[in-house]
Amino acid sequence: MIKDTGTGIPKDILPFIFEPYFTTKKNNVKNEAAKSKSTVAGSGLGLSVTKKLVEEIGGIIAIETQEGKGSTFYVYFPLKRNISFADLEERFSSFFRISDFQRKKILIVEDEKDIALSMANFLESLGFRVHCCYDGEDIFSQLEKAFVPDLMLLDLNLPKLSGKEIIKKLREMSFNFPIIVVTGYLSEDDRYFLERYGVVKILSKPFSLDQLRQALGAVISEN
Repeated sequence: MIKDTGTGIPKDILPFIFEPYFTTKKNNVKNEAAKSKSTVAGSGLGLSVTKKLVEEIGGIIAIETQEGKGSTFYVYFPLKRNISFADLEERFSSFFRISDFQRKKILIVEDEKDIALSMANFLESLGFRVHCCYDGEDIFSQLEKAFVPDLMLLDLNLPKLSGKEIIKKLREMSFNFPIIVVTGYLSEDDRYFLERYGVVKILSKPFSLDQLRQALGAVISEN
């Protein structure tokens, strides 16, 4: 149970709070929030990603709210009993050998530093050489320093330059290394854009480290 003593949530916007890109930080109209997500104070992805994470492991999230008094979120998780070593061994048995990944260069572009560093630590443990960028403009300074990655992990929702702007600019500069897009929400327009620019691998937030490894393995094998 997570409880606050804030202003509560008005009834007219309550049905929309778990929708991707819905935010009250600037506009209460969900379509405007989606269109101007690069300029609003909040991205509107926090609750939608939380709901997805809870539901993917079989849980439920619910809310009680009262205007002027605050809100309470209830998160219910399934209880798993009698977990055996075989259950865990099967889950992680598909890890590739570290030697398969040695010396591959990966550029992680993610504005949430905790997520970027978690991925970087994991990938370095597999033998990758990893650089992190926290906004779109930093990518091109890395390229100017002659760090050209074998593969890029790119968040679509970035400050300064959006992920789509970055992809377009990279392709115009003839950088054709494979890109794995990481995103909490993907519209049909986004999907069409990615296909047009040859981005076929997408990791939906939240994802596990095992899903990250599998996505990287698939892209490396294809290339």
